[in-house]
Amino acid sequence: MIAGGVVLGLGIAALGTSIAVTKCEGPSDCKYGAQRNFLVPLSLAGAVTGLMLLSVGAGFYARYRKWERWTPGKQALLVPTMIPGGVGLGYAARF
Repeated sequence: MIAGGVVLGLGIAALGTSIAVTKCEGPSDCKYGAQRNFLVPLSLAGAVTGLMLLSVGAGFYARYRKWERWTPGKQALLVPTMIPGGVGLGYAARF
């Protein structure tokens, strides 16, 4: 979530900067106007990537909080397990 927030913030800052730098107010003031078709979509892609990272992180965090609050109760069963080095017991449950 930290990476998503940082990338989203940088993308928004880059979007604002690229719009401000490539704005043409007059015919003689258009020094970087030709770069607008490249810079604005590039910075928008960075902002969208940050938004995706942030939303995926929030989803995982919500699922983790649900798992953290879960208690086995009557839903859990003690079942035998077998691994190549031996046997044991484990919990099998749905949450």
